[in-house]
Amino acid sequence: MAGRKYTLDDFFRVRTEVKLPNGKVMTVRTLSDAETQSRERACAWAMHRRVTAMRDEKSQAYEELLAPYLSANREGLLNSLTSLKRSDFYTARREASRPQVIVLPDGPTPEERVQVEQERAQAMETWEREVLAGADLDVQSFLLGAQKWTDEQIRQAVIESMIAAQGRLAYLDELEATTLFYACEVNGRRFFKQREDVDRLPPDIHRALVDAYRDVYGVDAWTMEDFFETGI
Repeated sequence: MAGRKYTLDDFFRVRTEVKLPNGKVMTVRTLSDAETQSRERACAWAMHRRVTAMRDEKSQAYEELLAPYLSANREGLLNSLTSLKRSDFYTARREASRPQVIVLPDGPTPEERVQVEQERAQAMETWEREVLAGADLDVQSFLLGAQKWTDEQIRQAVIESMIAAQGRLAYLDELEATTLFYACEVNGRRFFKQREDVDRLPPDIHRALVDAYRDVYGVDAWTMEDFFETGI
């Protein structure tokens, strides 16, 4: 009897078994290149749909998320703009920097593993504090200029920032959902019949699957080590 024919993609695909809160067991694996590209297209389309809806004055998204700013006073607009810009600056600083990489030595002893984990946790905390402090400085600098704007200029800045934020949120929501659609299997077959099935998952199961995917995504298929350890 002929055995299974393996493709190169199989060797680069890491998977794990996860027991869900409802007692069922599911396989969660990393995505192939083709699936990753398909996911990217889905995310871009989701962002486009959200942004288009936000710019349509007759849409529910516009009515709920943008219309309230049309009657907001200057103080309220500045507070909203500050909040939105802080998020933008925080994201930008996170993307432009990385925490210190703490490498695990070859053949580590248990004591060395504990020491490295402690150093990694400290490096992450330090990095987060630096990112937050930098974002606060960026906000202060931004507000010095925004204080000179007219109310209408501030209002338009808030609206554009809100539209951009909602677009990013739609992208990330689709990224998570499409990832689970492709990554979840039972008995070697894709679990979800269609992408919309992911949206109907109970929150606790959805979170368990997302956490499982993050675990396998952070593993190198050849060495079975964490990316921090391999230096990737």
